Amino acid sequence: MTNTLKCAYNCGTMDNINVKQIREDLDLSIEELAVKMGVCVATVFSWESGKRNPKRYARKQLERLQRRAERKSIVSHPIGTVDAT
Repeated sequence: MTNTLKCAYNCGTMDNINVKQIREDLDLSIEELAVKMGVCVATVFSWESGKRNPKRYARKQLERLQRRAERKSIVSHPIGTVDAT
């Protein structure tokens, strides 16, 4: 039995976390996310393209950013409001 973390973005284990979706939900560019995470742009690009998976520390940072994105989504779309578009 393996011990895996589940991703709230329904993308399976955290090894398959949808970095691009988290980044876009936070309205960040690849460069901005790289700075926030303390990694180079090429690293973020490789995560988003699926060539590499974030390591444990980066996954923890992404989990925190993911929760922030989820809170931002809840705040910007409160229950009972109608999208005018």
